[in-house]
Amino acid sequence: MKKLLFLGGALSLLFAHEVAAQAKTTPAGMKYEILKDVAGMPGNIGDVVKFHVVIQNSEGTILQNSAQMSPEPQVDMIKKSEFPWSYEEIFTLISPGDSAVVYVPSDSIFSPKFGQQRPPSIAEHTEIKFAFKLVNIMTMQAFEAEAKVKAEAAQAAEEGNLMAVIQKNKLVAKKTETGLYFVSKKKGNGVKPKVGDQVKVHYTGYLLDSTKFDSSVDRGEPFAFELGAHQVIAGWDEGIAMMSKGEKATLLIPSKLGYGERGAGGSIGPNASLMFDVELVDFTSKDGSSTTTTPAKPAVKKTPTKKPATIDKSKLNKPAAKPQTKGKTQLK
Repeated sequence: MKKLLFLGGALSLLFAHEVAAQAKTTPAGMKYEILKDVAGMPGNIGDVVKFHVVIQNSEGTILQNSAQMSPEPQVDMIKKSEFPWSYEEIFTLISPGDSAVVYVPSDSIFSPKFGQQRPPSIAEHTEIKFAFKLVNIMTMQAFEAEAKVKAEAAQAAEEGNLMAVIQKNKLVAKKTETGLYFVSKKKGNGVKPKVGDQVKVHYTGYLLDSTKFDSSVDRGEPFAFELGAHQVIAGWDEGIAMMSKGEKATLLIPSKLGYGERGAGGSIGPNASLMFDVELVDFTSKDGSSTTTTPAKPAVKKTPTKKPATIDKSKLNKPAAKPQTKGKTQLK
């Protein structure tokens, strides 16, 4: 069972109009009620389900309402129940359009075995009520096909947005195989960091609408991390590796190389493309050596000195050959 997020507040139930039936218990030990039964086929182990869920304590206080958190239904795969009270089993008993409630003993969730601290809103020896409204059941193959179509459409839209920024700002951008756009603004000393090197980077991050969400420049201190160690988003690991010390560049990062579907806090939403102005301030290699020195310049090409002719010592101090002249005497 996934870790629960308990939220307070007066949220309306999705199931207020439905009347609970007699609670039942499956042979595996799950206690449940069917609130609404629509004709259809239930799910099987390995299928993917989409659903909304409202979680209440024993007094009826709503702790979480997934529809309030996101209009999109929750997605999960039907797995074999690991515990007698696991709610996963309900998806093998209901079909799309159905509503049902599963009662989970709070003492089973908030136990040393699971390491979750009991919140004040849930008393000991009580049950937590999980009210499900099943939206859809899909085979894994169908779900993956649907996800692929959605991903391709989202990627095409992102690509269009990135290209619009590049054209609007008249940037000369290099696109990598992964989809990163790299714009060099100022050349460095030519020495580039390698995987495992400790790098120091100044940066300012923007959404594509130019909204600034973070800046080390504003804080006055560069950000340090180990290159290629997945300590930063993939677009950074790739982009910084393309720079040399002292170089300034702009990285246009698609969401798959950024924070993806989850986003990051309130500033960066799901599937958000990002733009970073970055400067590679310095880096230290894995062996601890610094890169403060400028690399040696290539040697200046010199014209080779002409090699002197070889002298035949056997001909030294010998008279020159007799000149081919008439009427003159050979000098001695």
